[in-house]
Amino acid sequence: WDGAVKLWDTSTDPPSEGGELGKHEEIVRSVAFSPDSRWLASGDEAGVIRLWDLQSKDLSGPTLRHPDDVAPPRSAYESRLVSTLEFSSDSRRLLSTDGIGRVVVWSVPSGEIIQEWQFPGWVWAARWSPDESLIATGNANGTVYLLTAPGAE
Repeated sequence: WDGAVKLWDTSTDPPSEGGELGKHEEIVRSVAFSPDSRWLASGDEAGVIRLWDLQSKDLSGPTLRHPDDVAPPRSAYESRLVSTLEFSSDSRRLLSTDGIGRVVVWSVPSGEIIQEWQFPGWVWAARWSPDESLIATGNANGTVYLLTAPGAE
């Protein structure tokens, strides 16, 4: 609730806090480790995604924010809350979804948007297909969409 991103040592009983990586200004709602264990991504209620480079110990990784997020939400029903974070198998792309209907594929570590889709309502979840040629989304209206992933033929 305090926006802190912490690592814990689970080899001790009880687990001990391994240290705070940093903080978001809002509540953290989603996290994901990259398959190569180099990156930790965390997403908050304001739509901010932080990338933490665990390999280099440079914990000031890029902050990903959609360029349209400079204005406040249009209504009380609109939320930029990051509901999904998932890395591609090569750890070079990050998939995110949010409460205003965006599905975004980000470049890691540059933080640039590779591709995005806009839906009319909340996108609760998204996942890469095993071969990463498709992205499946679960939308608030009960619809599942299959999207052609960037780079897929």
